[in-house]
Amino acid sequence: MGGGGECERVRLFVGQVPRSMAAEQILAVLRGAARVDEAAVIRDRATGASRGCCFVVCPSREEADKAIAAYHNKCTLPGASRAMQVKYADGELERIVTKQKLFVGMLPRSVQEHEVSALFSQYGNIRELKLLRSPQKTSKAACAILEFESKDHARAAIEALNGRRVLFIVTFHSGETSLPVRFVTIGIRAISGRRATTGCNGDGRNGVGSHRSTNKEGRKYDLKIGGYNFSQCCRPPQASP
Repeated sequence: MGGGGECERVRLFVGQVPRSMAAEQILAVLRGAARVDEAAVIRDRATGASRGCCFVVCPSREEADKAIAAYHNKCTLPGASRAMQVKYADGELERIVTKQKLFVGMLPRSVQEHEVSALFSQYGNIRELKLLRSPQKTSKAACAILEFESKDHARAAIEALNGRRVLFIVTFHSGETSLPVRFVTIGIRAISGRRATTGCNGDGRNGVGSHRSTNKEGRKYDLKIGGYNFSQCCRPPQASP
């Protein structure tokens, strides 16, 4: 799926900068490897002197990653005693990732990672996918946290899949479920295997979901996935009564 959506401006911290270096000079260095829009030298409030570091702004995460890869611990500026430090400003990476990360609930417990990936990858490139299952064998549901390369891809997946009925055809049986798909929230970011035992709704409530262990004859599904059976129906999902 193509990119072409809005770009997320990203702020980087740059350390080990000579105190005599101006913002324009820092930009000239970093622009040797990446697009950088602006730079602001961090100064002492009392004296106005440079503190030997600055913040810079890149037009996208891709450009920020280029700058980090090219200069972090790899280049020592004239007059500096150590290699440049180029990294995401505090809280910046978390802010970006949250807008690209989705929570997917009510998955059949036996679903496999490649099945979830096949369902969501049609909306964009997936950076990371993690399946979460309760250690309690009686729980029939699983959930997943996945990160797309851009928030536009994440939005497209939500618009296409949130609330849709999906038939997962997994080993030995099939399971129907109506998927909740939404952006990860601060509470979900901290999810662990232990927290997952309280349920896979993503909101702290217990729940098994609406999946069935057998296929209901004549039932129409928005999507089928698993094994070699992957198809998409045109009929939109019906609203819950």
